[in-house]
Amino acid sequence: MTGKQQYLPIGIVEKSHGIRGEILILLTYQDTKFASDFKEVWLGESLNHISSWKIESVNQSETKVFLKLREVNSIEEAKFLKGLQVFLPYDFIPDRHVGYTNGFIVKDNHTNMKIGTVIEFIENSTQDQLLINTKNGERVIPAVPEFIEKINWENQTIFLNIIEGIL
Repeated sequence: MTGKQQYLPIGIVEKSHGIRGEILILLTYQDTKFASDFKEVWLGESLNHISSWKIESVNQSETKVFLKLREVNSIEEAKFLKGLQVFLPYDFIPDRHVGYTNGFIVKDNHTNMKIGTVIEFIENSTQDQLLINTKNGERVIPAVPEFIEKINWENQTIFLNIIEGIL
């Protein structure tokens, strides 16, 4: 990983596609869009082991992205990338959204005590929610400004206003 850049996991390399070495990425966030002006993407087994890859072309459907990486030119080379996580820098995401907080630490805004870790962002027609793994099990918290005081993107931490009975 380079410098202090913060990266967002946005998907996983599902498989190779075609004979020219394209890869199929299954997106973990429905609203992730690959802009045609993106020049590179980061791939790796984890956030601590990623490397950048130059993008030659992008073709996207609703939940999948077909990428042609400049350094990958055959189906055999593309197969080697299967299973790797796909990352983009937070700076590449136009609107930082609470939906991009999987893995973030959740803390009480008043006490600074750790509550748990975000497992999943749940998009709901009535109200978006965060599924949080706490010491007392999984809890669902509404992802609304009344509860989310702030998000520290650099430290990957969400600060919640806790009300009685929410946890």
